[in-house]
Amino acid sequence: MSRAVADPKGFYRILGVAPDADGTAIKAAYRTRAKELHPDRNPSAHAAEAFAKVSEAYQVLNDPRRRAAYDRLAERVQAAYRSAGAQSRTAAPKAEARTAPPPPPPPQPPPRPHATRPHGRTAQATGGDSVCPCGRCGKVTAQPRHIIFRRVSGRLRQAVVTPIEGVFCRRCAQVTAVAATYASLLGGWWAFPRGPLETLRAVWINLRGGEMPADRNCALLISQARAFLARHETEVARGCAEQAHAFIRDAADRREVEHLLGHIPRGSRRLRDRWRSPGWAAPVQLLPLAVVIVAASLAGPGLGSLLSPAPSRPAAPSTAPGAPGAAAPAASPDAALSRPEALRPEVGRLNVIAVEHLAVRTGPGMGYRVSATLDKGASVLVNELSPDGRWARVLTAEGVAGFVAADGLRRRTSADK
Repeated sequence: MSRAVADPKGFYRILGVAPDADGTAIKAAYRTRAKELHPDRNPSAHAAEAFAKVSEAYQVLNDPRRRAAYDRLAERVQAAYRSAGAQSRTAAPKAEARTAPPPPPPPQPPPRPHATRPHGRTAQATGGDSVCPCGRCGKVTAQPRHIIFRRVSGRLRQAVVTPIEGVFCRRCAQVTAVAATYASLLGGWWAFPRGPLETLRAVWINLRGGEMPADRNCALLISQARAFLARHETEVARGCAEQAHAFIRDAADRREVEHLLGHIPRGSRRLRDRWRSPGWAAPVQLLPLAVVIVAASLAGPGLGSLLSPAPSRPAAPSTAPGAPGAAAPAASPDAALSRPEALRPEVGRLNVIAVEHLAVRTGPGMGYRVSATLDKGASVLVNELSPDGRWARVLTAEGVAGFVAADGLRRRTSADK
């Protein structure tokens, strides 16, 4: 009696484990019982029904949240038994004390929120709501996944990696992935030296959709397929069984999936795999990287001109009479052009284009767009020079304005008039 009270639906008894067994013992017991009761190995007429009960028991006890709810149900049933026994001992007369009152029926757990419960013959076949819902929103989904995301938080010199594990629908999985990635980007960089490395690793895992353990997802999809098959929703059941193929890791799983597909007829429609496409979560997680790249590309030309060192200018030679090394006065335009100061443009005066096809740009830098080109020998008015002396803002007689390289200009002499 005590074992029945501690195990209201017999899940521990079906798997043959104690109520305090850990996850490893439950998984080992399930594999043993599944091999014994599998319809391919067991020719008994009740093997399929017993195998379905073993799968349902494993699905409940292997999920920490559902197992905790089942244990709370066992505690309420046990409390009801104790209360009923105390009342019968105090209220029953001594002549009728030999006959024990019938135990009260065990209370049923409340329905899950947003869950679609089966009705009629389907409800009787599945034993209630046995379809696994999403652990985040509580809605029943035809193709759930058991996923593990990662979130990193930095605590001085320690990087704390927190796994976010559970059964998710497609929408909740994307929301959880984005939330975990942004939380890691904001709080995982500050722990050195492992903080940046763990953050990049967590972002990469979340970007790929998280970690999906093969054994848990295979068992989950097989259980979903059997539950929907009991509801006579064959198209959904076959879709779940087909998706379980991607998580097969051993021969036992392969035989189970193929046996299940052999009993499910192929319908006219096929369940669309919502996990095949990347979805909207990947672009949203890549948004910070895109913002950094765009900002760097926009700030590149201006930042390069600010960080580049100014070219050294040669000192002008002394022209004082009698000074040592004083240059002789220019006697011709060719002699004037040979001096270094004659090659530099002069602000506020007309200057001459000294190279072929000099490009006129919209800003002082090579990253700006070319708006026009000037031929050699054309005269332009130099309005100003950049602080580093590499770019000059010019204006032509035709009204073309912009920035040109200062090395392509020279001062205008009498020979150019």
